[in-house]
Amino acid sequence: MEENSPEINLHSEPRPRLLTVLCILSFISLGMSFVSVVASLFFGPSSATEIEQQRIDLLELSETMRSTGLSDAVEAFEQIQRMNEALNYHFYAASAVSIALVILGFYGVLNMWKGNKIGFHVYIIYNLAAIGNLYLFVSPTDIPTYAVIWGVLIAAIFVMLYARNLKWLR
Repeated sequence: MEENSPEINLHSEPRPRLLTVLCILSFISLGMSFVSVVASLFFGPSSATEIEQQRIDLLELSETMRSTGLSDAVEAFEQIQRMNEALNYHFYAASAVSIALVILGFYGVLNMWKGNKIGFHVYIIYNLAAIGNLYLFVSPTDIPTYAVIWGVLIAAIFVMLYARNLKWLR
């Protein structure tokens, strides 16, 4: 290959700093998710007594919130309680899916770290699956909209930032 050739061996260039930072942040996030799921597996699902105590605590909080004019927030807390109960009911299946998703995300980020474009595509699949994961176990009416919007927003930001490094990936 001539010295003035426009073709560049992308891996002779160092990994872009933005890609390095994004991968490290993703590895940290995925690692924390993995530890969280494994720790929850260690303790197991909540007992019926614990679920009932959560309901009582929520009722007390709901009364306080309604009396202070925060009735709109009560519905969100009730949704979260119903969501947590559904996830607790499907505890082991939800945990298995979560671990599989963390592994998928790690695989995607690791491939991007190594400079492989397939990692970007796997990372997009991971994000879509992570957002849709709750819908496998929880009724859509019990998933707070703000949680979905927040998940989509964070995923979109990371995907767009990773996309800025596509020219380095092969």
